[in-house]
Amino acid sequence: MAGIITLTTDFSMSDTYVGMMKGAILSVAPDATLVDLAHDINAHDVLEAAFVIHTSYRYFPPGTVHLVVVDPGVGSVRRRIAMKCGEHYFVGPDNGVFTYMIRSSDGCEAVEIEAPRRNGGLRGVTFEGRDVFAPAAARLALGVPLTELGKPAHDLVTLDIPKPRINESTIEGKIIYIDHFGNCISNIEASHIESLSGSPRVSVAGHDLGSLRSSYADVPVGEPLAIINSLDHLEIAINQGNAEQDLNIKVGTPVRVRTTR
Repeated sequence: MAGIITLTTDFSMSDTYVGMMKGAILSVAPDATLVDLAHDINAHDVLEAAFVIHTSYRYFPPGTVHLVVVDPGVGSVRRRIAMKCGEHYFVGPDNGVFTYMIRSSDGCEAVEIEAPRRNGGLRGVTFEGRDVFAPAAARLALGVPLTELGKPAHDLVTLDIPKPRINESTIEGKIIYIDHFGNCISNIEASHIESLSGSPRVSVAGHDLGSLRSSYADVPVGEPLAIINSLDHLEIAINQGNAEQDLNIKVGTPVRVRTTR
């Protein structure tokens, strides 16, 4: 029996690309369990995909294979990799999409996937998600050892992940992800705020949001708030509203936490 394979792409569900990738997987591992994690990553946004897989993969059982295809460099000299970090497997382009896992303390073993030979003629190399990554993920789900997919790969590409600046009373961060509700998630984590002394207050885009709340319902409908969300990150939201639109927040907008005694 094959295991679980998650799929994360910027393909959306309006075209057939995701379906074709699933077909390629099932042709190799017909009993695999396929889980659509996210297919509406902003086009070519490797950093967004990196955050999504980083905050999601731990909720799957050990041995799960995570296939991530956000690949603006498809067909170029960038490597195709498969790797194991801790008890999870990851398959995708070596473009920084696995930055968080590579930098984690779990330890990662990676190989460069040997792409199948291509016939001559005018056939393109624009869909390696279907032709290379999907079959590789399927083989891992069947229990094929990582080492059989290719030769060891070192010095994997990592992104410059923005980190908050922290001192005794202040944290300066920024928005790094916005979900489809318009909730704006920052790179400030709960542990960062817990390291401060005093009572934290949050401000963003010229708006003083006051103290942290424990749920959206802590403020009236239509009012903004700051909250530690289910990903343990500081989030800016509006109760039953859209913080991105109403507060004019974008990815990269500064967020400030300061404490009062």
